[in-house]
Amino acid sequence: MPDYYNVLGLNRNASFEEIKKAYRKLAVKYHPDKNQGDGFAEEKFKELSVAYDTLSNPNKRERYDNPLIAQEEMMAEMYRRSSILRKVRLYRERKGTVYVSKDTKTVILVKIFVFTGILFFLLISTFYSNDHIVDLNVNQNKVPVYYFNNGNISTELLSSEDFNRKTRVDELVNLNYDLGNSNYNKGHFKEALDQFLFVYYNQNAEIHFEDLPTKIKSCFNQMGPGITLHFKNQLRNAHLDTSTFE
Repeated sequence: MPDYYNVLGLNRNASFEEIKKAYRKLAVKYHPDKNQGDGFAEEKFKELSVAYDTLSNPNKRERYDNPLIAQEEMMAEMYRRSSILRKVRLYRERKGTVYVSKDTKTVILVKIFVFTGILFFLLISTFYSNDHIVDLNVNQNKVPVYYFNNGNISTELLSSEDFNRKTRVDELVNLNYDLGNSNYNKGHFKEALDQFLFVYYNQNAEIHFEDLPTKIKSCFNQMGPGITLHFKNQLRNAHLDTSTFE
């Protein structure tokens, strides 16, 4: 990416007025109307326009000055749209670890068959459920995993003996807690609430975050009453206890 400060002849601490003044001065100098037929002046004017558009906009300037912010937001969006297996992979990539599968082809085929069967069961259960929540009373040996998207809740049932999948859920709990704090600090309370609710209802005795009820309550207070009512109705319809952060 070009150095837009250098394009405008400024340092990185330049104020908005300095940016505007420098742009106007250079724009007059390289304006196509004054430099007809001059290809260099035309390209320079375009470059000046892009630099000014970026640096004069506070949000664009913040992302330009801090490319890690844009990268973090991209990772959060990729995470939100991914499956549970892809979420785990993103979590490991974010932590700088490399996951190498050592399973044989037979084991991989068995896993695919089991995963397909679970997915089919969830789809059928969701289709016949009035509130689109899997009936957790069908099998008391299953452990529910709750997912949240704009207040809408879906569930996945894991076998109580499936320690490998539970470990992946614990990794997702840690990832959601980190992303929730990031969105909370940026004022993205709706996204942060989805992530905090995932952590709150899926954390176990070993992974327990004491500040969650306070942060969840704060997110509710920052959103409009209509959105808050939608979120809480979804929680109650799924028979999830909300008394801790009411």
